[in-house]
Amino acid sequence: MKKLVSLLVISLLLFSLCVACTPAEAPEAKEEATKESAESKSAEPVELTIAIWGNEDRQATFEELFTAFEEQNNCSVTVNLVAYADYATKLATQLAAGNAPDVVWLADGMEAQFMQSGNLLDIASYVVDDADYAFEDLYPSAMAAISDGDAVYGIPFSFGPRVIYCNNTLFKEAGVKTPAEYVAEGNWTYETMYDLASQMTDLDNGKYGLKLWDTSSVSNYVYAFYDLILAYGADYFNTDTSKFTLNTPEGIAAIQAIHDLIYKDESHLKPGDATEFTAGTIAMARSTFSYAKTIKGADLDFEWEMVSEPKGPDADASVITGFAYYSANADSDNPELAAEMIKFMTNAEMMTSVVGTFVAPRGSVLNSTEFLQQADGIPTEENILEAFVGVIEERGLRSYPAHKNFSLVQDQVTMDFDNWFAGIYKSAEETVAAMETNVNALLAE
Repeated sequence: MKKLVSLLVISLLLFSLCVACTPAEAPEAKEEATKESAESKSAEPVELTIAIWGNEDRQATFEELFTAFEEQNNCSVTVNLVAYADYATKLATQLAAGNAPDVVWLADGMEAQFMQSGNLLDIASYVVDDADYAFEDLYPSAMAAISDGDAVYGIPFSFGPRVIYCNNTLFKEAGVKTPAEYVAEGNWTYETMYDLASQMTDLDNGKYGLKLWDTSSVSNYVYAFYDLILAYGADYFNTDTSKFTLNTPEGIAAIQAIHDLIYKDESHLKPGDATEFTAGTIAMARSTFSYAKTIKGADLDFEWEMVSEPKGPDADASVITGFAYYSANADSDNPELAAEMIKFMTNAEMMTSVVGTFVAPRGSVLNSTEFLQQADGIPTEENILEAFVGVIEERGLRSYPAHKNFSLVQDQVTMDFDNWFAGIYKSAEETVAAMETNVNALLAE
């Protein structure tokens, strides 16, 4: 028995010695293993998402554009396609739930909502002082709505100031001086344009002198008439869109001129008439610069050119336009990379390369060969500089106002105009008074 106990004791002692002799992992080895694990994780591509609107072809185009950025930054970019009609609502829901994309597109009017709610990342530190990015090349007036003091909450990548398209064949046939000739004389005003419209109208042959609303504003009179209202020294709203301000002598004069065009001179298309400039029966039509693609794609039998929007009593009035922006989600898991992606997509080189799709408010882009030398030389370089670029650089840009009820406001203004056009309201004064009451109620909600 004693012998058995001795053997057990000796076995335990030997086991203890073996354990004690087993080499322990040195602290340095542990640190190295941890470092290797961290490096392994950092080598994995970061996943970024961006939300855009459009069709599948646009989605595919952007996926290709992001290839270089993915390679440079060891990341992958997923492009989410969202229907424009659902875009703002879906984005607000995602932001509230904490699962919004890292980078988003914002259309004009959306930016105020998301800036005020703190959803957008201030990217000023990434773009303002970077000499290679050339932040100063962006027109300052184009940055107004997406900035707050020194903070920058996005970069505009597309915009749409209007020009006036002219059917020069109709002018020559009528023996009437063209708008371009009045521009050259320095006498291109709204009064001149309205007088030309009257001269060029031939109702017996279905010809009209003027069309102010384009495809995107045919049922939206805020957009359709905004430029001329500003040119008359009036405005629909005050600076923060808290009050309707069209009920002034200047505002009344502006909308009276519109009514006279349609119903007194009968030189403007009637409400509901969707005839396009390409039909060849309209002497002058207001639309975006991008509408030139539609004209060039049509089978036309007339000569055309574009001129700038005319000047009114307020000759220095800004040009109204819609913008589309790139903005970063303030709650992104990768805010620095999201900001870098915006820089990548909005630098001068990239904006120049995609100018055939998105016309961006960068001076270098609008004065580039890629933009000024259009296919087939139409419009001409001189025409683009006079009618589009020169006006932007001379008068500056104004973005459309924003308000949480703005879509309802636009509908109400259009309804009140229609009531006047239908004879329910009897005068310009009664119309703006009704608008003032109806719109202020919506702005106060």
